Amino acid sequence: MLLPAQPALPSRLDSPPVDLEQVAAVDGVDAAALAAVRPADLLDEEAGIVGVAASRLGAVSALPPARSAVIAQALAPGGGDGGALPGIPLPEGATGVAIAVDGAADPAGAAESAAWVVEAEGAVQRLRTGDALGPGTWTLVGIDLILPSGEPAQRVERSARITALAAITPQGEEPLALPEEWVLAPVSTARPAIGTAALEDALMIDRGEGAIGFTAVTGFVAPEIAVRLVDPAALDPVPAVVSRALADRVDRTVGDEVTLGFTGSGRELSATIEAVVDAVPAATAPAAMIVDLAAMTTQLVATSSVVPPAEQVWIAAAATADPAALAEAAAGLLAGTAVPAGADRALVAPARDALWLGAIGAALLAVLGVAVAAAVRSAGAEREVVALRALGLSPRQQARLRVGELAAAVVVATAVGLLGGAAVAALVVPALAGAAIPPLAGVIAVPLAVDPLALGAVLAGAGLLVGLVLARTAAGVIRRARIAVPREVVA
Repeated sequence: MLLPAQPALPSRLDSPPVDLEQVAAVDGVDAAALAAVRPADLLDEEAGIVGVAASRLGAVSALPPARSAVIAQALAPGGGDGGALPGIPLPEGATGVAIAVDGAADPAGAAESAAWVVEAEGAVQRLRTGDALGPGTWTLVGIDLILPSGEPAQRVERSARITALAAITPQGEEPLALPEEWVLAPVSTARPAIGTAALEDALMIDRGEGAIGFTAVTGFVAPEIAVRLVDPAALDPVPAVVSRALADRVDRTVGDEVTLGFTGSGRELSATIEAVVDAVPAATAPAAMIVDLAAMTTQLVATSSVVPPAEQVWIAAAATADPAALAEAAAGLLAGTAVPAGADRALVAPARDALWLGAIGAALLAVLGVAVAAAVRSAGAEREVVALRALGLSPRQQARLRVGELAAAVVVATAVGLLGGAAVAALVVPALAGAAIPPLAGVIAVPLAVDPLALGAVLAGAGLLVGLVLARTAAGVIRRARIAVPREVVA
């Protein structure tokens, strides 16, 4: 069973992620795992990529145990030898990370910092001072150092260095060893650019004297400098298992290194093929690759300025569990469910407004149809008016007769239209509303709901306009009936 990781709103990287232990504790849930399923391409071939914790694959997938064990061993960090993620492991129970930076003397202002942490199951957070760390087994995989932009100058040497690092625990701060072997990540940037080549030459890692950071020499402008320090091992290819269809299409086999691009994002993932299997679990196409979610996320921290969190939760349900009740119970524990009142309505507001505008337009067209029908009916009823006048019907009686005909037709058409419209709306409106918010379609509920006040206002407005049409029709009938007799008499 698959649940969206953000059933109401996309989660923020500075917010605690999904607590898988709480989800797994729901009655009827045997296991739970974060997952990411995204479109990608490899050597100009379309391919899907699936990221899930290797240690959880056997528990949450429908693969035979032997096959899931082979894939899990191939995907595990360290090649199945129990290796850990590149970075600095945080102690159990850590609630945050404290970073001391000595960039306060920079002419543009104090340096800022943020810690990138990845959980063993694949969750990711970017922590600033005071941000809370979610439960789990976390590894510090990257540190951002940011110097703000400053006033123009002929030549400026700017630097920021980490002088102390600690994990925040309920017992206090626990010092961490400075990562003196870390390197500048490829995503380190300066904005605005001042000549990329010159900046790259001047942007240098700064180690020694119990600190690590960077030094940059800039001229003419003092741009904002955002540097990310990462473990060099984070840049290594991650273990991957590919489907036989993908391996055949790109002519690659076990041991080959490949670079896969995430569709439409500019992000890339470097991987080493560790195994080839008949099919990849949860892939939406035969050509697919599966990797360990934490390993993939760690490499993206080192190579991408934007790191998307996992967007799915896979759960293994007990055989006796009710899927609907299970999904409702588990979804209530997922990150992002604490949404301000009306936030879901705000998300579907474009679809709702478009549908109401369509309803108003349809009502106006219906009124126009009534007006045209009344005009056509009146234009061809000259002889009928004369005949009815000869039979003794007064002009007002004829007007009531004509208005009654039109009113009866409008009442029947309105009833049929409302019933037919309700049936069509029940079939297509939720799908149309979901199409208006493609990133969240299937993540937030878009049930059909009628606003009685708005619907009443539309119907009342249409009814008023139809009343005006009927009144004009009655006036026309009376006018024609009054002048019809003299003409007949003269004839």
